[in-house]
Amino acid sequence: MYKNIVSVALLLILGIGLLTGCSKEYDDGPIWEKVNDLDRRVSNLESTLSQLNRDIINLQVLMEAKQGGVSITSVTQTAEGYTITFSDGQSITLFHGKDGLTPEIRNGYWYIGNNNTGVKAEGTDGATPEIRDGYWWIGGVNTNVPATSSSSTGTMINVPIIGVAELNGVYYWTQTINGVTTWLTDKDGNKFPVTGEGSTHPLIQVNVNGYWVVSYDGGKTWVEILNENGQPVNAGNGGGCNCTTFFQNVFYADGILTLVLADGQTVQIPCDENADLRYNLVIPESLRNQIKTFMPIYMGTTPPKVEGVFYINPATVVFCSDYGNGGYAPGEERNPILVRFTNQTGGLNTINIEQYEVNVGASGLQTVYISGKDDNFTVYYCYQSENKGVTATLAVVISGTKTAAGIKDCYYAISMVEKTNDPTNVFMSTNAYRIFKDGDGTSEYTTWVASTRCVTAWTPSWIQ
Repeated sequence: MYKNIVSVALLLILGIGLLTGCSKEYDDGPIWEKVNDLDRRVSNLESTLSQLNRDIINLQVLMEAKQGGVSITSVTQTAEGYTITFSDGQSITLFHGKDGLTPEIRNGYWYIGNNNTGVKAEGTDGATPEIRDGYWWIGGVNTNVPATSSSSTGTMINVPIIGVAELNGVYYWTQTINGVTTWLTDKDGNKFPVTGEGSTHPLIQVNVNGYWVVSYDGGKTWVEILNENGQPVNAGNGGGCNCTTFFQNVFYADGILTLVLADGQTVQIPCDENADLRYNLVIPESLRNQIKTFMPIYMGTTPPKVEGVFYINPATVVFCSDYGNGGYAPGEERNPILVRFTNQTGGLNTINIEQYEVNVGASGLQTVYISGKDDNFTVYYCYQSENKGVTATLAVVISGTKTAAGIKDCYYAISMVEKTNDPTNVFMSTNAYRIFKDGDGTSEYTTWVASTRCVTAWTPSWIQ
């Protein structure tokens, strides 16, 4: 839209120049000064839109960390905000702005700038900062210090606020227009999840008619953003915030990253600076980047004890990257599988694994890696399998939550790393991956099969 405005302005100016070109006294300097100023304004607005869309993408990555898809391994303060590094190796920068000040802990008390608020930040009397009406409140007291900030670049525009909200344990994208928050939905009224299966992130821009539009497919198609009355939202009055970022503020203290979103919602994400980064060395990057969309990955160094035999039944398909080319349809059930964990070591964080697939066979014992924290864990490793003269290297990732009944929400991902010549497609394609989950929610304790049925060159049917 803004580039169209510039084009029209230039055409009008060119017309004026043609009409007055015979006059030697005509001075077109002021007009070109206005054109250059308009061009600068367009560039600033484009910069702001780019920043807002980066905020949306960054918010999705941060929510993946909150939901366990990745871990935050470090938070480094910069002059403009924070650089956040994740367990999968990627990093993002969040701007807390140049106008707002961020509370920090010094000597057990909350400081804002160089001022000691006198409010304890630690112990039983410790208080947590919060934002009310654009100011920092600590311990129920208004510090009168502005918290609302702007990013270091860009021009403020009035834009519908894009945020997130939780419903039944799942976060979905929201929009706030004229103070009313509603779900972002497709034409059929379906909400868009922020993380997990079927997740996406919106992008926003202004169309040629001057209305805010949103895309859910990476910018391929765009639809108008509608307010609570079903009316398109004019870019001249977005009904949201006059801002350059969807983060009012960001601050980090005591291992907690706190995000204050533009709609006033506060999101807190625990950081694990002791994350087990061996996962990045063992599991190929292509698989790491894909499976975190569909299952949690727990990267702490204090996993729970998970020794025992567990029955994944039904083994329900979550996602197959090669669906339609040998892969299975979502919701399809495959052969149940037994997993036996033994000899878990605390210092090295390793564990032995054996697997038995009903009606197929069993694997030999392997020593693999385990990470996690509290009751959540992830087991991961690579191994070789052979079938009909074809040798394959596969990567496996198993995640879940240990309970008294077994493993809750047990996910099982398997990917083809590489294989020898396979003209008859004995195995799934290289780089293909398939993700399964125990369909009834819990992989119960059970007993192991006779060891005489185990074979070293186990070929699971899930990869054929």
